[in-house]
Amino acid sequence: MLSVVMVVQSFDAEIAKDIFSIASAVGSQLRDCEIVLVDATSSDSVARALREHVDRSEIGNIQVFRLISQVGFEAAAWAGIENSLGDYVAVLNINAEIALTIPAMLERISEGYELVFVRNVAPVAQTALEAALAGLFRRAYRALTGLDLTQEGAQSRLMSRRLINFLLQHPQPVFRYRTLPALAGCSKCTITYHGQRRPTGESRFAHRARRAWSLLLNSSTAPMRLASGLAVSGALLNLIYSGYVLGVSMYKADVAPGWVTLSLQQSGMFFIFSIGLFIIAEYFIHVLRQRGAGPPYFIVGESNSSLQHVKQRLNIEVASD
Repeated sequence: MLSVVMVVQSFDAEIAKDIFSIASAVGSQLRDCEIVLVDATSSDSVARALREHVDRSEIGNIQVFRLISQVGFEAAAWAGIENSLGDYVAVLNINAEIALTIPAMLERISEGYELVFVRNVAPVAQTALEAALAGLFRRAYRALTGLDLTQEGAQSRLMSRRLINFLLQHPQPVFRYRTLPALAGCSKCTITYHGQRRPTGESRFAHRARRAWSLLLNSSTAPMRLASGLAVSGALLNLIYSGYVLGVSMYKADVAPGWVTLSLQQSGMFFIFSIGLFIIAEYFIHVLRQRGAGPPYFIVGESNSSLQHVKQRLNIEVASD
């Protein structure tokens, strides 16, 4: 059985068409399947329109989960994953072209893969500066973690139930889900397609920068190592400067006021100190969010399509004698 999770971050006629195009493609390939729609918009009008489209649809086994507030894509996707029933769960971006990858995903399942990334190779609309910064981050991330985000950083992915059960053992599985590419022990591969990229509703640069920083904090201790390295560098520089001052006082009789040298030393030390405190503060914020923020999501409403073939087959009926 395959569960397909789609996160609804906005809704219009075109998005509704793409949702049911994907659902039709899945239903035509598999008898046992379910479609899980996660409404992450926190808008009553969107929730009402989504329920109306589901009720009018002739496609069965559709479930809609509405979240109480807006969350990131990974947290919303994990809400759908946790409440799915399939032996395999596919998290898919909403566009018509991704439906063409369904046969390839099913083929990878038959080959025994537990993690399949579905990467959109369509070019991203970005400036030259944004492209340069993105390339720099990918190279730095690969150097720190050994992972190529170009191949293994796709939001759309297919996972086995065994892999999902492994993630559920973590105290904060949604954070582990974000760093899923770091799992080197499971069998994984990548499928590519060319599809439409919809706007996220916010500044693309701000969205990508926030996502990159969150991914780095969740998957690597490199920023903390950098902070400790800066602290050690500051201590060594202060020690070297102290030796320089002692040498000047011992071998030079006429010592001029070292205003320039002192100013450079103070500004350099305060710069390194400030950078180190910034990274440490970011890590403390990250730890506090994990410890005191509570569950990453809360489902406030649930609705089902009128056709539920899967649940009918799963239910147990007691026949009378």
